[in-house]
Amino acid sequence: MNMTMTTKKSRNPVTTKVTRLLKKIEPEISSITKFNIAREGAFRGVLKGSLVQSFEFTLYAQKLKPDESAVFAAAALRGICEDLIALKFLSQLSRMNRDQAIVEKHTLNTSISARKQQSFFKTYRPYQITFSFKDNERLKHITRTGSRNLAARRGFGVLRSRCQVSSRWHRK
Repeated sequence: MNMTMTTKKSRNPVTTKVTRLLKKIEPEISSITKFNIAREGAFRGVLKGSLVQSFEFTLYAQKLKPDESAVFAAAALRGICEDLIALKFLSQLSRMNRDQAIVEKHTLNTSISARKQQSFFKTYRPYQITFSFKDNERLKHITRTGSRNLAARRGFGVLRSRCQVSSRWHRK
């Protein structure tokens, strides 16, 4: 047995090269993290956020040793892939339709979360101040009809005809 061997593993040359490349493009990725929603639109903001998320995941994955957190990394990667698939689909729409779809979906999700939070605090901490939406008809309509009708209103009927929706996504 050779006693001069070190116990520290040397990094794979490909991994080292990828890490150097990621560090090289990091300033460019960092520069896109700020944007003007009025000028660039909601879709572009989500698109930029997705790119930054993908980049940060890649940086994280490069630091993992082969036996570390593979299950966690795979789950995170699945979410990133689903975002990219949805963004690819939305990119085919007009700017107005994709921006409106993003804003309405965000409003729907925020409204649902706010209502759940209000219910929780009403039960367990009645004096807690919570966020709520102004009571307007458009928000009621978005919340009442949900994502499925949002998709139909935005012309996503093609998507529904091509996809089989899992029963786990239906409300009971």
